[in-house]
Amino acid sequence: MKSLFLGLVLLAAPTFASDQSLRIEFRESAPKDMFTLTNNGNCAIDATVVLDLSKSQGNLIFDTTSAGLGVEVFQPFEMVTGASNLDGIPTITDGDQVASLKIKDLKTGQAIAFTIDVDDQLTNSSLGQIRVANAEISGATIANSGGAQAAFGAEASAALVLGKCG
Repeated sequence: MKSLFLGLVLLAAPTFASDQSLRIEFRESAPKDMFTLTNNGNCAIDATVVLDLSKSQGNLIFDTTSAGLGVEVFQPFEMVTGASNLDGIPTITDGDQVASLKIKDLKTGQAIAFTIDVDDQLTNSSLGQIRVANAEISGATIANSGGAQAAFGAEASAALVLGKCG
């Protein structure tokens, strides 16, 4: 009887996946918008991830200068937290739709956050081109060279599973 009970307990015990995963959140805020990448996996992350806005519903762009494609307000890329977890600061120019981040040793629970201005390119935008409604980022993707990819949903976030710890 004891061995049957022990077997049932072992079957009911939760299993923990040993994966590398990132949660990516976008937050619209004037004048600076923010992206936060949080390691919610079980091990440190060393990976290059690419944020691609080109397939977003709002045809989003990074607006980093006053002379480019963006509308009125502009903001260059600026680190908020986690700069030491990047292997260099990415170069993002005005009108770009892609940003590449080389993440190094981002431990479980740690985050990288940066601000930048993001504008939509819609002719009839619900908040105007200067501000991005959450649904306008839907379809934007984050991916790595290993083939993992995740798309942002209407709630302005995505979950990217990079693979097993290793």
